[in-house]
Amino acid sequence: MIDRDLATVVAAEVERKGGLPCGLCGGRHISTVEEWRSDGNSCTCLCCQHVLAESLAADFPDLVSRHHGRPFLSQTAVDEAVRRMEAELAAPDSD
Repeated sequence: MIDRDLATVVAAEVERKGGLPCGLCGGRHISTVEEWRSDGNSCTCLCCQHVLAESLAADFPDLVSRHHGRPFLSQTAVDEAVRRMEAELAAPDSD
């Protein structure tokens, strides 16, 4: 039996090294949250979740859970993080 998590990680590494898009969503694999923020076509699948979870943990610690010892963001948490960032960007400066 194939471990789906391991197969996802291996496929993502092959895609990433080959410059290929994510085989699940077609988005660009990310290495940093800055890449995710700057590209509307970034991958948010499980294969890139650890990048988002590790990077967003400082800003949104309440959204990060653990899965097999690694930080993990559910799709709901990703959506909430996006909503919070959009609200922050839309808010007038408080200077």
